[in-house]
Amino acid sequence: MFCENFADAVAGELPAGLTFQNAGGSGRYSYVSTGVGGSRAIEVVSGNGYSHPAWLDIDAVKGLQSAYVRFYAKPAQAAQGAVNFFVLLEDAASNMDDSSVRARFHSDNKLLWNRASVGDTVSPNLYDPSQANSSFQLTPGQLSCIEIFYDNTNDLLQLWYNDRLIEGLTIDNNRSTGFDSRWLDNHGGFYDVNFRLIRIGWQGHGANTVVYDNIAVSQTRIGCN
Repeated sequence: MFCENFADAVAGELPAGLTFQNAGGSGRYSYVSTGVGGSRAIEVVSGNGYSHPAWLDIDAVKGLQSAYVRFYAKPAQAAQGAVNFFVLLEDAASNMDDSSVRARFHSDNKLLWNRASVGDTVSPNLYDPSQANSSFQLTPGQLSCIEIFYDNTNDLLQLWYNDRLIEGLTIDNNRSTGFDSRWLDNHGGFYDVNFRLIRIGWQGHGANTVVYDNIAVSQTRIGCN
């Protein structure tokens, strides 16, 4: 199991298992004392504009066909503008581009999975009022616990928010169990889960600062405690 709470991190350096991607040239990271319980955490700052993303690569998942990835996140402000996201799931063909699966903020700051290169598809379909309560809002200024599970063998993607499974963010290729029908339609009826890397940070039409803490990777459920 990989677990990083940054207590022993050296200023200007990242612990093994994490890499910083300053893709736009204006991003940065630093250590702060606003983590879980007032402990040390890492702060990621993304510059203004869509072309200035800043990401922490969770390299500890590389080579794992399935994994639970848990972290705490605290955005400084609500998403501003049309397109903003704080998680990227990379498959064999994507690399910080429109093929990446993005945890994107909807117009009311609820979250959905989004893939721009495939019909700009979303799951859940928050454009449908009947699915409006199937997701959640990430509260600015508050540390929230996020846990993501991917299973490349069984084609499953799930997300927990503060230990609560978010049904709308489950993609399981079963139309009768959730909210991913539009996603499946746009992927030809079946979505091949095949992730190789998870990134956390920020990219969007509005700049933001996000504090991350207690990043962990395991092949069994981790939870928030």
